[in-house]
Amino acid sequence: MRVLLVTPLFFPSLSGAAVYFDTLARHLAAATPACDVTILTPRVPGAPARERRGGARVLRLLPRSRLAAPAAVAVARALRADVVHYHTIASYRGLPRLAALLPGPLVGDMRDLAARDEGVDVAPYRHCSRLICAAENILAFLRARGVPPARLVHVPIPLVPPTPPSPAAVAAARARWGLPADRPYALFVGAIIPYKGVAELLAAMDAVWAQLPELGLVLAGPLTPEGDAAFPGGFRAALRDPRVRYLGPVPHDEVPALMAGAEVVVLPSRREGMPRVCLEAIALGRKVVLPPGVPEFARACPEAVLDAVTPEAIAAAIVRACREGRPVRYPLEQHDPARVAALTRAVYRAAGA
Repeated sequence: MRVLLVTPLFFPSLSGAAVYFDTLARHLAAATPACDVTILTPRVPGAPARERRGGARVLRLLPRSRLAAPAAVAVARALRADVVHYHTIASYRGLPRLAALLPGPLVGDMRDLAARDEGVDVAPYRHCSRLICAAENILAFLRARGVPPARLVHVPIPLVPPTPPSPAAVAAARARWGLPADRPYALFVGAIIPYKGVAELLAAMDAVWAQLPELGLVLAGPLTPEGDAAFPGGFRAALRDPRVRYLGPVPHDEVPALMAGAEVVVLPSRREGMPRVCLEAIALGRKVVLPPGVPEFARACPEAVLDAVTPEAIAAAIVRACREGRPVRYPLEQHDPARVAALTRAVYRAAGA
């Protein structure tokens, strides 16, 4: 089976979508029988236009313009793709309208709830033979918006559990990122963007420090223009207390050592499908503060889920996790990459039936 994966977010982008499509491509290519997988993504200055990665072909050829969708169709036709699996974000809303020109079926893939909160019209997705939903709340949103249930399929995101770092690796990460060797810290990993709850997290820290004065806060992730504008005077002006450290973007392979050194990993987000950062922290046996609105977390580990994205609720959850919390139990086996690849292949077959 010839599979074309189309996404605007792929390495060297530091994003959950990049990890998702890379992991899925590797395991589709390694399956029996193997899929011939191509990842089509935009051009990136300094990155090769063509490369092999984990058994998949990567083509960084798409223009960052309205011409992206026609270009994707042209590549799909040239490759004689049996299925086109595309990331349903704004850059590719034109692709469903060109579905009739594709050599095979179109499978959409919704990774988060941006469409819900930004009022995106889901009507173009009617051209998709199937829509993969990364989480139960995404499936529920699309069903409520009138997408035919027979076209919706919940496929969990694939997770390769991170290898637990050694104490020496954790100490080296602290030194590399300028973190004090003896100060405990709470860790946030993600983009600095309003819906991630970073403003509420920073506002929560005074209440946390009233009870845990030695606890630091480490923020790791790219600063977005929206995130910067959300703070009077800019994001960095809000980092007044020396116990708060902003690291900027952190390569994905360096995150486990930062997680392993943390007292608790916190994601106070208002809008998540299935957040990879939380799964990785759980896989490493870390204490977590999980975002609300994710049914899988509410069912498996409700004790770690935020009641609300407010400074008061975040502060209480951090203090509770540090003082009384323990690693949560969550069924990570459903995210086994080989299982997810098999489920995805089944979606492809159903789409072409």
